[in-house]
Amino acid sequence: MNKNTAFQEIPVADIDVPHHRERDDEKFSELADNIRKQGIIHPIRVRKEDNNKFTLIYGEGRLRAAKQLGWILIPAQVVEGVDDQTVLLQWLTENLQRVNMSPKDKAINIARLIEEFDYTVKDVAEHLGMNEGYVRKLYTVIKDGSDELKESLNQKMASVAGNIASKFKKKQIHTEFLNVFKNENVKSQKYQQALVKSVDKKTESVRQSIEKIQKELKQYRQMVSVAESRRESLIPSLEKLRKDSVFINKLKIYRISLKW
Repeated sequence: MNKNTAFQEIPVADIDVPHHRERDDEKFSELADNIRKQGIIHPIRVRKEDNNKFTLIYGEGRLRAAKQLGWILIPAQVVEGVDDQTVLLQWLTENLQRVNMSPKDKAINIARLIEEFDYTVKDVAEHLGMNEGYVRKLYTVIKDGSDELKESLNQKMASVAGNIASKFKKKQIHTEFLNVFKNENVKSQKYQQALVKSVDKKTESVRQSIEKIQKELKQYRQMVSVAESRRESLIPSLEKLRKDSVFINKLKIYRISLKW
């Protein structure tokens, strides 16, 4: 495969952007202001097409800022002879290395590598330098998750969402969990994970499952309370036996060992 590379200034109007990611408006404004003052230090990367147009590989933020600033031309590293798979992989890799890409964007493009280019989860993890289990969770949400679960993919919910999509096949259950987290103010990932783990995977209703768990917990607390009260009442008698030499000798004769 020919991968000729050159640096040149190309028209911003001739660049197609095949991949997008969500951006923080405040950070983008800072980027645009920096480019206005300093120019573009690191050129964008594009693939030259047969019609003399270009496909963006990475540098969407810089390209968008240039357009906003009214630039006609932008400095670019121009490559030829790379396929769509390589374009996507380079885009993902560059964004993962340079910016805090949202888990939702990661998941969507991981799914593209798997479904369009026949990558395995292991392949994606190795190529992108990511944890295989994390990649699997993100892909599971995109492949099997409800629309609401997909939208929940953010820095704090990615792992929890992956566990929900992996464990529960019915999409209404996915949405129920999110509603429970919101309505019951369950914000800690630790408690969210514990709740997901405690609900039976064949449940028809998250709410009913939680009510059952709460009922069982109440029964356990009552049992513990009864056991504690009986223990308190037995302590004086046990202390008395501990000091009874006749009782202690009989234990030794019958080779009985007790833990007080």
